[in-house]
Amino acid sequence: MIKKQHILLLSILVLINCFVTFYTFNKIPQNIAYDEILLGKLALSLGKQPYTLFTSFADGHATPYFYTMLLSFKLFGVNNFALRLPAALSGFFGVLIFYGIAKIIFKDKRVFFLPISFIASILFTCLRWRINFVRFSFEMSYLLLVFCPVIFYSAISRSKKLYFLSCLECLRDLHSILTNREEYFFSFL
Repeated sequence: MIKKQHILLLSILVLINCFVTFYTFNKIPQNIAYDEILLGKLALSLGKQPYTLFTSFADGHATPYFYTMLLSFKLFGVNNFALRLPAALSGFFGVLIFYGIAKIIFKDKRVFFLPISFIASILFTCLRWRINFVRFSFEMSYLLLVFCPVIFYSAISRSKKLYFLSCLECLRDLHSILTNREEYFFSFL
């Protein structure tokens, strides 16, 4: 019974996540932002040179994300859909990883007959900032997809002290995202 309920809840989460992430993602927002154009140009410039970990622009962006954007351009052509697809896919899979992390943290705790991990994942899916970053072709959703599992899984598997430090790290990152103040990003280093 619990396995069937888990599959049903995961299916509901995937459907809601698909709708929120992919429903007219290449049309809403209608216009391409100036930053998206610059990031697309950066991705296209990487196709003309050998693999590099850092770009010559030295602007602090995550270069692997631009290689996924370049792959999208090569598969679908240079258009709005191809520009925004890597961020949308990263946002989609990021919610699924968040659900897995929440299941590890909350185990089988329930609120109103629903697992807390499911409720937390639905809330995460519908967060305004997550939808905003998934709809624009910024690398924030990619970074969330890559770094959060690394931080949480390494912390949970090793020691409680590391777990506490990683929770502080995630709270600090969340604070810098929600307040839109990058100067707080390096405050604890």
